[in-house]
Amino acid sequence: MQVINSLDNIPDDYNSAVIALGNFDGVHKGHKAVISKAYTIAKELGAKSAVVTFEPHPIAVLRSDQQNFRLTSIQQKADLIEDLGVDYLIVLNFDLDFAKISAQEFIEQLLLVNLCAQHLVIGYDFIFGYKRSGNAKLIRKISEDIGFGFTQVEVVGDDETFSSTKIREFIGAGKLDKAREFLGRNFAIAGKVIKGDNRGAEIGFATANIDLGDYIRPAFGVYAVKAYCSGKSFDGVANIGKKPTFGENKEGLEVHIFDFDEDLYDKDIQVELIEFIRPEKKFSNKDELVAKIKQDCEEARKILCKC
Repeated sequence: MQVINSLDNIPDDYNSAVIALGNFDGVHKGHKAVISKAYTIAKELGAKSAVVTFEPHPIAVLRSDQQNFRLTSIQQKADLIEDLGVDYLIVLNFDLDFAKISAQEFIEQLLLVNLCAQHLVIGYDFIFGYKRSGNAKLIRKISEDIGFGFTQVEVVGDDETFSSTKIREFIGAGKLDKAREFLGRNFAIAGKVIKGDNRGAEIGFATANIDLGDYIRPAFGVYAVKAYCSGKSFDGVANIGKKPTFGENKEGLEVHIFDFDEDLYDKDIQVELIEFIRPEKKFSNKDELVAKIKQDCEEARKILCKC
């Protein structure tokens, strides 16, 4: 899959494509249905398949008061989309000027002229363009007037509709089983291991520390996790929160990897949250904390043995 980060850098071999259009934060089951539909149509037409998405996420630009909402980093999103067999991922820079583009101009100029779309595929609820004026009805009208293909994928799911908003709610409440059902995989936080305060090592539980960035904040507490680094998988236990025992207020992710003593500083790591063990708690002293961490490790090992 080729990643195109600018309309000025369209590769020479790019040609008329079937485009799946959306934010696709999380690349959940509903998103996969949209992208897979575009892929299938492209195969039937003998064309290339492409996904058009936006970075930064429009929420970050249009709603600056809303923070910490992402389900996937741009790299995670790209990796998940590549797994679906897409030929091109086109990442459009979203800023306030971009937000002022009318829905009709977005379709006619950017998608049809700049990106030579021969067929567009969207989800059941995709809204776009200035003041959110673009929708399936508008695309269908333009497709009939100009002559290009258009498909709107219907709701995916039986009892509940898959949506990024619901997944965020599940993760924030520690309901990882529901998040997993909607995502089709474990929710994961990826980042670079940063320097910590070394307290974990001092009490016998060395940790890899990851900045949460603008990820959605899971319920603060302890989790059984699987960590992936340098092509290897490790079992462990993680704490997400503010370390109240030590009077800190900065949110972070700390991972203690079982039976592991290598230096991970400055390495890329991905941490999958498997099961919520308990809420974050302030302990009276270090001995009480250490005793509880030992229990957490035992519980995490039991959980991960079943995975």
